[in-house]
Amino acid sequence: MPEKRNLGRGLGDLMQEVADVRAVPAQPAADAGPATDPEPAAEMLDPTVKIEAAQSPLDASRDETPTAVTEPVIFEERMSDEELNSNQPVQIEEKTMNTMTVKEPFLPMWAKAAVGLLALIVAGLVVVFVMTRDELKKAQTDLKNTTVELRLAHDALNADPLAWTAGLARNGVHVERMDKNAKVVFDGPFFASDIRWTPAADQLLRDLLVQIAPHAGECYLTIVGHTATRPLPPGSPYKDNYDLGMRRAQAVVDAMVRIVKWPVTGVSARSNGDKYPPYRGDDVLSQIRNRTITIEIRPR
Repeated sequence: MPEKRNLGRGLGDLMQEVADVRAVPAQPAADAGPATDPEPAAEMLDPTVKIEAAQSPLDASRDETPTAVTEPVIFEERMSDEELNSNQPVQIEEKTMNTMTVKEPFLPMWAKAAVGLLALIVAGLVVVFVMTRDELKKAQTDLKNTTVELRLAHDALNADPLAWTAGLARNGVHVERMDKNAKVVFDGPFFASDIRWTPAADQLLRDLLVQIAPHAGECYLTIVGHTATRPLPPGSPYKDNYDLGMRRAQAVVDAMVRIVKWPVTGVSARSNGDKYPPYRGDDVLSQIRNRTITIEIRPR
């Protein structure tokens, strides 16, 4: 009886291993033909074996009913020992890509020559452009410099070259401006009689000439003689008031050249006679004050 029980236990274990092997899904062959029906399940085994497995003492000891495998056991497929021990690299399927050979387009000789000529023309235009740009920059710089010089010249022309004459005014003398010229006028009579001037006028003239001397090279002086508007008395040594005015202006110029050492080329004499008197009036004081000279100053 014990031997029969051991035999049944051995058959049950064998049946379990067979069922496990059958539960593994069959791997399709690489070069197999059309799919075939799977192998028969465990029911196609020998009925005697099934009966023996059902009557195994092991199953009888549990529920005394045969145990069926309800879920297949999935085993991980492993490489064989020969494949693991082999030094051959595993062949991996490689996918090749279709390659297309691109050929350079064919250009005739005239086309190549035209392309070369076009490249030369473009290079020449670039050189001309660079040179023209440099010339324009140089011309712009020259124009800017010329503009600055013209502005300076314009400012110099518009500047008042006789602005310093304003400092000539003092007690007994005032300065009148006429456009760009200046005129120095004495407030009192310069001459006592004929061509003899007063001591006060002599001192004023000397002070004026000392102040004008630093600007002698920048201006011209004109000594203008004046007389009263009344006619000369009978027996006068002068022909008329114009002659008297000229004698008075010339006497002052001679004194300037002889005494003050004024350049002869920088001073001249002129007479207005009884025309354009410094003081317009018929009263006695105006007539006396017109026995004078004025000094006109103009820039060189």
